[in-house]
Amino acid sequence: MYWTTLIALDSNGRPHIAYYDNQGHAINHAAFDGSAWSIETAVDDTLATRDLAMAIDPVDALHVAFINQHDGILRHAENSGGAWTIEKVDGGNGGEKARDLPGLAIRSDGEILIGYQVADVDADAGEIRIATGRTGLWNFETAEDLGFEAAYHSRSTKLAVGADGHAYLIYTHQSASGTVMTARLLTDATGVWTGEPVGTVTSSTFDLSVDADGFTHLTQVNSYKGVFTGPIGPASGRAESWTSREINTGAAPRTPVDSAGLVHVLYANAGALRHAQFPLDGP
Repeated sequence: MYWTTLIALDSNGRPHIAYYDNQGHAINHAAFDGSAWSIETAVDDTLATRDLAMAIDPVDALHVAFINQHDGILRHAENSGGAWTIEKVDGGNGGEKARDLPGLAIRSDGEILIGYQVADVDADAGEIRIATGRTGLWNFETAEDLGFEAAYHSRSTKLAVGADGHAYLIYTHQSASGTVMTARLLTDATGVWTGEPVGTVTSSTFDLSVDADGFTHLTQVNSYKGVFTGPIGPASGRAESWTSREINTGAAPRTPVDSAGLVHVLYANAGALRHAQFPLDGP
């Protein structure tokens, strides 16, 4: 059984897939060279976790960020030298633990950005933190202060970089009762991290992308109502309100943006992989 399957295209348009193998307890990398698929282990069972994110940099190196929930450490793996190397980025220091699914994006100059939740039980503190830099050299900043309770109940984080080079992060937060889940959008478009509410969401399983016009697209799963494009809103300070629209029932959404800036929604439905494109004229 496979968990958290992620896909990205390199500069030659060839697909790379990173996924957690629940039987081998490893993070694997599958690549297609134009004629055949190859599979290798990126992270073995001593560190691997299903809480991972993936991105490809401008020189086609693959990067994986992952958080091991047992030790609360955020790690970064990459294969720029041919073989996979793994390093600790943050977390696991005293009572401070990195939590849940991280977000990962790479700017056009190769700078890596990782967004993630941190909860510190000793200091009764928590935040959404951004790690930026390159392999072996990381800088950290607080994108939003949450407090310990809010950080503890925060869930998935997704991170994307727009054509303007600005970063956009969405994270979900579950109420202490577990009955309400909300999402917030953070961006560094003004030079400092600022946030705005997206509203109530139905699942912590979602994907984030930014289209050619700078609009953010949050595609989420609801086991009762389906996959949505949206909310679609002001990624760069526009006055338009967030809206949502149902596409179809489904699961495991991914929202890639093509070279023309069009948003595509890929999702599983009735045992098949299905595709929708934004703007949408109907289901």
